[in-house]
Amino acid sequence: MQNAAEKKQFDCIVVGGGAFGLAAISAMADLGITKSILLEKKKQLGSALQKSGESILLSGKAFTGEGLLKQFHTLLKIYAVQSAVGKEVLSFTYREKEDYPYQVEVKNTESGAVSCLYGKILLLSFAKKEAPLSSGMALPKERKGSLYLADQTQSIREALEAGGKIGRQIGEKLLSQKNKFHS
Repeated sequence: MQNAAEKKQFDCIVVGGGAFGLAAISAMADLGITKSILLEKKKQLGSALQKSGESILLSGKAFTGEGLLKQFHTLLKIYAVQSAVGKEVLSFTYREKEDYPYQVEVKNTESGAVSCLYGKILLLSFAKKEAPLSSGMALPKERKGSLYLADQTQSIREALEAGGKIGRQIGEKLLSQKNKFHS
């Protein structure tokens, strides 16, 4: 059984539970990277997907935003990937020479309780207008390709495609690291 501190360590911490973040963490899970967590400040994941009236064409299939959101929820459940809604990021810190170098301080938006999560890789996948960095938070420095930022996209479809692409890149990097460790 893991102790409480070990449970807060993740291969990847994804900040932002919109289309980009959902696609990224799902792509990682498809590659077997399931020791990740998706953080969302709002009370639900994918609020833009839920509100979207546009038909989204992915892999030759048409989805409604709500239908796609259900698919993501199913994937997260099947792969047992953690998500945490109502979690506001207060700070990011990069800690040199740590196995889980990114420390992310989060606040529960209902209770106000503050806790820390630790990750090998940090993916910031929020829209620029929602960026918590505007509140004076400093972005941690990128170290050895371990910090990823979402592309500024124009549509939900573009966010899904870009998120899936970056999720596969992160997943492949983590798999490569695990294979080196086990060799």
